[in-house]
Amino acid sequence: MDRMPRHPALVDLQLCAAEAMADECQCPNRRARDAFTLNELLIVVAVIGALAALTVPGWNLQKEKSRRVRCRGNLRVLAGSAHMYASDNRAQIYDNTAENGYWNTQCVTPGAFKSMVYEVIGDDFVDCPGLRPFSVPGAVVAPGDRVGRDGGVYIGYNYLGGIKRLPAEAGWKSPLTTFDAPDTPLFTDANNYGFEDRPWVVIPHRPTGPARLGGSTFLWLDWVLTPKSYGGEGGNVVTLDGSVEWKPIDRLNGDHWIARRDVMSRGYW
Repeated sequence: MDRMPRHPALVDLQLCAAEAMADECQCPNRRARDAFTLNELLIVVAVIGALAALTVPGWNLQKEKSRRVRCRGNLRVLAGSAHMYASDNRAQIYDNTAENGYWNTQCVTPGAFKSMVYEVIGDDFVDCPGLRPFSVPGAVVAPGDRVGRDGGVYIGYNYLGGIKRLPAEAGWKSPLTTFDAPDTPLFTDANNYGFEDRPWVVIPHRPTGPARLGGSTFLWLDWVLTPKSYGGEGGNVVTLDGSVEWKPIDRLNGDHWIARRDVMSRGYW
């Protein structure tokens, strides 16, 4: 018996139903392919990590450039404050010699610190931005404080003025008044190192920022390292006339005394 011919619309419906059933059968596999495999996720994580490794150092370099600019600004403010103080004190700048004759370029007398802070209205400018807030673990009256056990006050720069009877062996001249030679260094970055009870070093300007150890920028070490040998790139120097210059580490003299006693404590400027 001959079959009746199928209507074209019915044929279309049957074809649509067949395609739908085929899609339904393939659906689980398709959903499985829509998800990421473990290998694909690991590749994505690796790519993100590689991009971060390329980006973070560049970001740190930019931050360090910004710190150096702010550092120059701080030194100009400090030089200006010394002149403001001198204008009221017969041209004499901050005295940095203790009653017993002791001096230290990075641990100034309480009187000098009080005058600096008074003249600049706060202590934001007495530290290099990378070293702020500067302190010396184990040598201050309380953790994180500025005041040393010997009564001096630590700052994040070298203050070279106001030191009376500076030995010739120290290798530099301390300005006492604003009438001294205008190109005499007054404040410098604290590229310092030494050996007292233990070796120590301060390096404010490495390529990506200051040297740190345990969160501190004053590093107690087990061996002697200089700022130059530990990656220091240089430092800012402001002279008595207020001029500020960045000097690469190779142009800095690292044989300056930074304290009265010659205990192998030296500074670069």
